[in-house]
Amino acid sequence: MKKSRYVYAVKLILIFCFIIMAGCAGKSKKVTLFRHSGGELVYPAPPDVARIKFLYSIQEDRKQNTQATAARAEFDQRFFLRPYSLYLDTAEHLYVVDQGLQNVVIVNLKENSIELLDRNEDIFLNPISVTIDNVHRIYVTDAGGWIAIFNAAGKFEKMFEPSEKISRPAGIAFNKINQLLYIIDVAEHKVKIFDVNGKLVKAIGAQGGKEGEFNYPTHIALDADGNFYVTDTLNFRIQKFSPGGEFMKLFGSLGDSVGHFSKPKGIAIDTEGNIYIVDSYFDNIQLFNNEGRILMAFGNSGTKMGEFWLPAGIYISDDNRIFIADTYNSRVQVFQLIQAGSTGN
Repeated sequence: MKKSRYVYAVKLILIFCFIIMAGCAGKSKKVTLFRHSGGELVYPAPPDVARIKFLYSIQEDRKQNTQATAARAEFDQRFFLRPYSLYLDTAEHLYVVDQGLQNVVIVNLKENSIELLDRNEDIFLNPISVTIDNVHRIYVTDAGGWIAIFNAAGKFEKMFEPSEKISRPAGIAFNKINQLLYIIDVAEHKVKIFDVNGKLVKAIGAQGGKEGEFNYPTHIALDADGNFYVTDTLNFRIQKFSPGGEFMKLFGSLGDSVGHFSKPKGIAIDTEGNIYIVDSYFDNIQLFNNEGRILMAFGNSGTKMGEFWLPAGIYISDDNRIFIADTYNSRVQVFQLIQAGSTGN
């Protein structure tokens, strides 16, 4: 009896929090970009030549919210709860899938404002990933077994209707070259390629450890040529495929040192072809060249700027800004690849 009352009370609290958040949808809030106060933060540290520098963190201003208590799930008091994956559009809107809020947070980096994606209907159960197509339709995968589509204004339009069932959608990417959607089906250990109308073009993979096979894949990313990379999570490796789904190469293995993986998650590719892998167990990001050779790693466990607590998603912009969902620190941290001509904001 006590247990049932406890569960009932928890459910009431959660419902109350979600009602508050839903009421805040569409209301823009100002966001603060927190920068490192102790001088420039670069990786690797001097005297080595720096490749990556910390820019800022997007997070709650805790100094202004010292009275927040159990109601900190309220959007007015916390920007993020459990940010998981990200996507940046050409208008500098950063879309952050937040599993704690069960929604997508939109950060306008030009105006330093933040708001929620429209959820006037009960759309999300466990949102996972987000991408945007050539006419700015927004696709959000949900582990519940569906994909929600929103228009450019962020209003819900419809559910994606695939010609072949997607049992447990996870990572999603839109290929601007061939106008196709690449969707990971975790439960079926496959990558399924669809056109925007839902027609299946190709499905690749099966459970296993051979080339082109997967063991609970999770995240996906595209390079400039339209090739796609899959985080083959429980095979502890990365696989690369052509736009048409032909296997190209793989790298990575289980281990406890740099160059190996323990819990690989988000993946992204910069304009130089380098591949970035988030490892949530190591609380770091590992950087490989396009041949799969380890170059460096940055980050470690903690709550300070440049530190992580079970990070998940990563997205790299056309100017090589690196956005990382620092999930259990409830923030997004932003870095810059240092190269000739890069400035960072």
